[in-house]
Amino acid sequence: MKILIIQEYSRHKENELYRECLCFERAFKFLGHDVTSWGLGHLNYREQINFNYYDIIFCLENYGDDWIPDLSNVTKPCKILYAIDPHCRGIDPYVKIFKEKGFNHLFSAVYGFCNKHIPYLPNSVDEELFYDKKIERDIDIGFVGNMVTRERQSLIEYSSKKYNLKSYTGIFGDDMVNLLNRFKFSFNKNISIDVNYRNFESIAAGCILITSYSPEAEKLGFIHGKNCLMYKNISEIDDFLKIDDDTIKSIKINGQKMISKHTFKNRAKNIIDFVNNN
Repeated sequence: MKILIIQEYSRHKENELYRECLCFERAFKFLGHDVTSWGLGHLNYREQINFNYYDIIFCLENYGDDWIPDLSNVTKPCKILYAIDPHCRGIDPYVKIFKEKGFNHLFSAVYGFCNKHIPYLPNSVDEELFYDKKIERDIDIGFVGNMVTRERQSLIEYSSKKYNLKSYTGIFGDDMVNLLNRFKFSFNKNISIDVNYRNFESIAAGCILITSYSPEAEKLGFIHGKNCLMYKNISEIDDFLKIDDDTIKSIKINGQKMISKHTFKNRAKNIIDFVNNN
C-alpha cells in the first residue's frame, strides 16, 4: 500500500529518529509498504502533495493543528486521525479535527477515550532504538522524562530523598536510551489514565519498570511481579528495591517477551488489518 504519514517534524534535533512519524514510517516499510512522512518542518512540506495518490493517510499530529490539511475532498485513501496524547488535551480537540478535516476514522492511544466509534491503538516502542545495550547499570533507580504534573514532581522529589532516585529532565534521543541502560530500576508515574511511552521504553531498554498501577496497563499485559512492578502507594518501593537477583532476571525475561507484542511494527500491522477489514 501507499501510505502518507502526517506529523510535524521533531522540534528537537537529537530526537529526530524518535519522532512517531519516522517510527511508523520504518515500521510500515518493514512490512513492505511504500511510505512518505510529510508535515510542517519536513523537507518536503512545501511540495505539492497529491493526497489521492495514497491508499492510507495516517495523521498523528500533536504539536499544533492549524496547518493540518483539509482532506474533505480527498476520496481515494482511508483517512485516519490518531490521537496520541488525549490524556493531556482530552479527546474533544481531535473529534473537532476529525469532523472538520474530513477524516474517516479516529483512533485513540488512551483506552479511556475509546468507544465503538473510536478504536484503541495503544502506545508502543521502537525496538530498533530502545534495547538493552548490555552496559553497566550503575544507577540503582532513576527517572528520565518531564515533570509535567505536580503529582509526578512530588513523587520524584520524595523518591529522590527516600530512595536516592536520580532524576533527569530535558534528555532526548540516544542520550535518553543510554541513560535508561544505566538504570537498574526505571521509575515512572503515569499521567491521568494514560499508559505512557516510558512504560514500554524502560522494559525494552532492559530496566525493571517501576510504575504507578494502571488497569489499562494490565489490559496490555503489564503484570505486577511478572514483567514489571506497579505501586499503588509509593511506600511499596521499599520492598521493590529488595527483590533478589533471580526475581530480577525473571522479570527482565518476561518483560522482553511482553514488550515484543507492543512495537511500532505490531501497531502498523494493526492499522493495515483495520483498513483491509473496513
